[in-house]
Amino acid sequence: MNTETKNWLDRPIHPLLPQIKNDIFLFSIIILLAFITRFYDLETRAMSHDESLHTYFSWLLYRGQGYQHNPMMHGPLQFHLLSLSYFLFGVTDFTSRIPSVIFSIATVWIVWYWRRYLGKAGALIAAFLMVISPYMLYYGRYVRNESFAGLSGILMLFAILRYLEAGKKRYLYLVSLSLVIHFTAKETAFIYAAQALIFLATYFVAQVTRRPWVGAETNYRAFIIFLSLGLLLVGSALGYGLFIHGGATITGTETASPANPEMPVSMQDAQSPGETVISILVLVGILALGGAFIYLITGYGWENIRNNYSFGLLILIGTIVLPMLAPFPIKFLEKWLQVSIPTTAGEVTALYSSSDFLLGLPRDITVIGTIIVLLFILSSIVGLLWNREWWRPYLFFWAVFIVLYTTVFTNSSGFFTGLTGSLGYWLVQQGVERGSQPWYYYIAIQIPIYEFLPVLGGLLAIYLGFHKLSAKNPSSLLGDNPDPEKESNNSSIENEPASITNPDSLERNFGNTFGLLVWWSISSIIALSYAGERMPWLTYHMTWPMILLAGWGIAELIKKVKCENLSPTRLFLSIATTGLVIITVYQSISALTGITPPFQGKNLANLEATNAFLLPAVVAIISITALFYLLKEDLTGLIVVALIALFSIGLIGSITTAISFPANPLAEDRSPLSIEIRLAITILISLGSLIGLFFIKKSAGNTTFPIIVVMTFLACLTVLTVRASFRAAYKNYDSAEEYLVYAHGAPGIKQVMAQAKEISNRTTGGMGLAMAYDASAPDTGVSWPFVWYLRDYTNQRSFDQPTKSLRESVFVIVDA
Repeated sequence: MNTETKNWLDRPIHPLLPQIKNDIFLFSIIILLAFITRFYDLETRAMSHDESLHTYFSWLLYRGQGYQHNPMMHGPLQFHLLSLSYFLFGVTDFTSRIPSVIFSIATVWIVWYWRRYLGKAGALIAAFLMVISPYMLYYGRYVRNESFAGLSGILMLFAILRYLEAGKKRYLYLVSLSLVIHFTAKETAFIYAAQALIFLATYFVAQVTRRPWVGAETNYRAFIIFLSLGLLLVGSALGYGLFIHGGATITGTETASPANPEMPVSMQDAQSPGETVISILVLVGILALGGAFIYLITGYGWENIRNNYSFGLLILIGTIVLPMLAPFPIKFLEKWLQVSIPTTAGEVTALYSSSDFLLGLPRDITVIGTIIVLLFILSSIVGLLWNREWWRPYLFFWAVFIVLYTTVFTNSSGFFTGLTGSLGYWLVQQGVERGSQPWYYYIAIQIPIYEFLPVLGGLLAIYLGFHKLSAKNPSSLLGDNPDPEKESNNSSIENEPASITNPDSLERNFGNTFGLLVWWSISSIIALSYAGERMPWLTYHMTWPMILLAGWGIAELIKKVKCENLSPTRLFLSIATTGLVIITVYQSISALTGITPPFQGKNLANLEATNAFLLPAVVAIISITALFYLLKEDLTGLIVVALIALFSIGLIGSITTAISFPANPLAEDRSPLSIEIRLAITILISLGSLIGLFFIKKSAGNTTFPIIVVMTFLACLTVLTVRASFRAAYKNYDSAEEYLVYAHGAPGIKQVMAQAKEISNRTTGGMGLAMAYDASAPDTGVSWPFVWYLRDYTNQRSFDQPTKSLRESVFVIVDA
């Protein structure tokens, strides 16, 4: 931001409170809003299908009946946190949602530490956008894993940026913490890890190749050749796999998650016809990459590689993830080894029942265990070669992982279901394509309807960011990391820049921050759009990186406002007046082009149409006149915006006129030349305004009014975003009208339970009402969520087909 705004954010809110500055005060308000919006009316909404699965099995754990990890319901972290919430606060819908709410608020809070990379204004804007985001609000109040994954993602990106900047060991522990939160919460952790590894690998290669290796030019060229060949082969394998990819889409009655988690998971054959070709390409590509790495070591030097911060992050994340990639070699060798990936506790137990193999050990568990042990050994060798203290964050990850997946060592099968079953199960589900959503589900439906503000703010940030980079050295995108030849091992670095928001630090880290956020935003959309299972809640994972990017972009836009001749009051009035101009001009055009145009007659309908046009038109003229007065020092900016508006109107008019051109130009009922004249006029308007923009650009300089227009437009989008969030979270929360829900609950659920409770209290004096509920195949009837709501009723039973025994039940719940 500019100096004046910086000074304002750094000023205390009152001379008597010098420690509380304006930025702290504003962020406190944002956190307060996060608390209010997340906790308000939290219990009213009925549990959905998926929520009831999570809450019921967490309740069983709370009651001491144990918990067995099942990949269908994702990781164990949520179940342990829910049972803890029940222990502390009791068992209700409200307490079930407390863990998600806490992690959602923590996600907003952690943005405070991003001031170093987004600036103070950027962090404040990003935090506010997270508070009002429809997806981050709705799923921050939902018993799902999205809020856990979102917090871990923001934490991981922050830790990556801090380690690339400072190289301190504490940030390796932070990376490990973020990974263990995500890997114990949801399998989207594999996508996040892949995104981080690709970014870091690209960053590392860009750093080591930014200039030829002195005295090792041959190795440098060989490294480039082998690396290019390896990437080409692996990329070809990926492209071929995408080309032949196809999965059988299930029927419309089977789009929801499996309703009965006790049923065994079917690991269908997911092999593609071109599996052999893909395997050969990948194998040769890996060999080429191995050759490139050998030339890298011999030419660049192992010590220089070890001391590179991005390489250290690659090693840590890669070695942590490597053992969890065991499903790939197991699946690849399945034909020869005759073993399958265990995904449930029952399947793990079945492995022990296989024939004896070696020293009396069951064959199947020995084969799978050997693959896992080899991967652990490989990761340990690689990690220790990089740094002898690598094992500390590595051990921290696996200690937490094992404790949670084994439910504090009470479920030994959980180690295998977490290590191999999580990835194995969800790889198969991508071929099933539950939900049957099209590939454009996110970019054409979910994001435009709900998260239009982050995506437009992100596009603005990308434009401003590349414009900023073009004015600097292109290598600035690689950050300002120290030369490894002049630095000692990263573990010895102890000093950090003093100020967390030092302008020099912000500029120095801009390349890293911008590159990482742009990559994360784009790759998230691509990866989740390609994945076979496209569900609305996955939009959450695309939203938060776009919000961080938009926060920086909007702050950068504000920075460009020239305040020398524009006081804060006049700036505010200019924005308000611009908004009024946009609204009234839109209303005038709508009235002019509506079904009943103005000035068509004197009856009541025509007079109302005329009034609907004249009133906003008059207000628009007055507002435009006021704008000329408020921005009389920036008439060039006004002209620029006017020309842009004319160009847009002319372009839209040309397109609509061309579309409406008749198929038969010689038709008798067509007004002669009317469409041709309109088309010519709209084209002339577009060309004339475009020519005017070209000539005025030379003298325009840095004008203020176009920025004010963009800021006003973003402010209008903010209002619409708040409206969308409010409607989804507090108005339509119990209806399926919103596109951001799936397998949703309904008001009838709690209405039925209220009636059941009243009848039970009146007839039995407690919860002993004789009840029966429909659990008929194939979708188990009303079992979910009613299994959760019937948990305290002592005389309940389920039925598949109605029989005479139902006459014994006073209260029967059936599927519609």
